[in-house]
Amino acid sequence: MSQTANTWIVSLIAAHLLAVTPSGLVAGEEPLPKELKTLEGKWNLVAAETQGQRAAKFQAAHYVFQPKGKLIWCVEDTPRDDGSYAVDPKKSPKAITITYPEGKHYGIYKVEGDKFTICITRAGATEKDRPQQFATNGTDYTLLVFERAAADKK
Repeated sequence: MSQTANTWIVSLIAAHLLAVTPSGLVAGEEPLPKELKTLEGKWNLVAAETQGQRAAKFQAAHYVFQPKGKLIWCVEDTPRDDGSYAVDPKKSPKAITITYPEGKHYGIYKVEGDKFTICITRAGATEKDRPQQFATNGTDYTLLVFERAAADKK
């Protein structure tokens, strides 16, 4: 193969890699921007479950999904704004990865109207640990259910 052909192939591969978003979708594809818009805003925690047990009590908490993958997690009015998220709405179930300095949480999610459900791993898990269903029995997963804040209802 000629030097010119090699250069062209390397350039083509580099251009493709630069166009891929962290979620695995190619930039310019429609599902990602639409999905990010669906998630944007404040979501209040209304239910939590671990190891098959629904929590009877939990601290007031909420997520705020911001544009460009920025995530704020707030517990008892103490915000933590060093998080980010990436989604892949083409997977089934839809995939989400939440990243904080101490590690990644791999999960799945669904949005049904003003209800957002996520099943996630603990920090330090790997991609292969990502849940495949919305259940916590016999796992270290956490299932969280949120409702969209009244001010952010669409």
